[in-house]
Amino acid sequence: MKTLLVEDILQAVEGRLLQGNDRTEIKGVSTDTRTLRPGELFIALIGDNFDGHSFITEALDKGAGGLIVDRKIDLESGSRIPVIMVSDTTRALQDLAAFYRRSLSRLNVIGITGSVGKTTTKDLLASVLSRKYKVLKTEKNLNNHIGVPLNLLRLKGNEDFAVLEMGMNQKGEIRRLAEIAAPDIGVITNVGPVHLENLETVANVAREKSELVRALPEDGMVVLNYDDHYVKKMKHHFAGSEVLFFSLENRTTSVYADNISYSDQRRAMEFTVHYSDGLSQNCRLTKPGYHNVYNALPACILGRKVGLDAEEIESGLLYCSYTSLRMEFVEQDDYLIINDSYNANPLSVKSSLKLLSGFTGPRRLAVLGDMLELGSEKYDAHREVGKWLEAFNIDILVTVGELMSLAAEQAKKEGLPADRVFVCKDKPEAAQLLAEIIQPEDTILFKGSRGMALEELVGMLKKHREEKK
Repeated sequence: MKTLLVEDILQAVEGRLLQGNDRTEIKGVSTDTRTLRPGELFIALIGDNFDGHSFITEALDKGAGGLIVDRKIDLESGSRIPVIMVSDTTRALQDLAAFYRRSLSRLNVIGITGSVGKTTTKDLLASVLSRKYKVLKTEKNLNNHIGVPLNLLRLKGNEDFAVLEMGMNQKGEIRRLAEIAAPDIGVITNVGPVHLENLETVANVAREKSELVRALPEDGMVVLNYDDHYVKKMKHHFAGSEVLFFSLENRTTSVYADNISYSDQRRAMEFTVHYSDGLSQNCRLTKPGYHNVYNALPACILGRKVGLDAEEIESGLLYCSYTSLRMEFVEQDDYLIINDSYNANPLSVKSSLKLLSGFTGPRRLAVLGDMLELGSEKYDAHREVGKWLEAFNIDILVTVGELMSLAAEQAKKEGLPADRVFVCKDKPEAAQLLAEIIQPEDTILFKGSRGMALEELVGMLKKHREEKK
């Protein structure tokens, strides 16, 4: 972060200086004492299971340059560290990030949202733009009301683009993130049955995602998935004129892809990208799946719009550094793991099963954990997964969690033999089972919602297998 004066921060957060000098320089912002560096402002956030005010002593010991709190605090006698009091520390973090973002006049902010594919789209877009420009992208999966402000406050002021992932699970979140980040460009990947526990219907999900489009300035730009009927209609919410569509099905859009095929033993994708000005180019991804071709197309069209040539776009796609736990291939001694355990919803589970179905080894195993936050649709959604397994030629199903057991029941009704369906109550049970049934050259997919943390199961399995040797 560029250096800020305490007086600037006071203005941004509408706070009151309890002590210290308002001309003190602040070199960064932290909400976590484990990563706080000397000179940074420590903001004492309050969450469901923690209160940052409990860590103020640790923050001071680590050399914090200032504090934002929501109450008067007792400090050691003689301490003159700036202390700013506000009514809501989370709101203060957001307001400070909004203030800081608007101070960066050369910066272009690209906001990305959608039900699935946000993170991979962000990774690919940032990789392509970085061939020519200075780019900051969302770190890890910090895409919520805390993460987006923290990412903005990482900006050093010399960047050309900030590529920010914007997530949500309830009403109003995208609107608030857009208020903070003031995006110039919006990208919507798709809309599907996610977060229904709070939003109830897919139409409500679409309405919330469209808030990003509504927030864009008239001289901004929006990039929309033409093949998703909810997203396609979002063009009507944009006040400007520059609407760019991407597609795998329609050849009249700003960019489309065809000649799509797997390569490198189904671990990569090759395809041809066509632009509306007549240019075509062959591209390659080291991340498999037709859905990832969709994720690459916003990077292609925006790369062209900001002056990258075909070679730079191709290089950005090919050498992208992806966020972990998404379609990671883990080679074991005698079997292959596809670790796609970061999250799960009906759209992403179907895409993952489709990918698994194409592997030509002797057996394809799907290890599926519960899909969470689906509200009243949760039972039907899990039964629907059970209907897909036979159609996708899955040889063995292992479920983890109460909800996914419904998929197991449905899979047997659809014709998957009962002796190839295993229901496990938890990850340790699943790990022990898998260690017993895995055979040489099996391909095993791990997929579940974030709350299921199936990457832990991957580690447990490896330990069990090593113990058997």
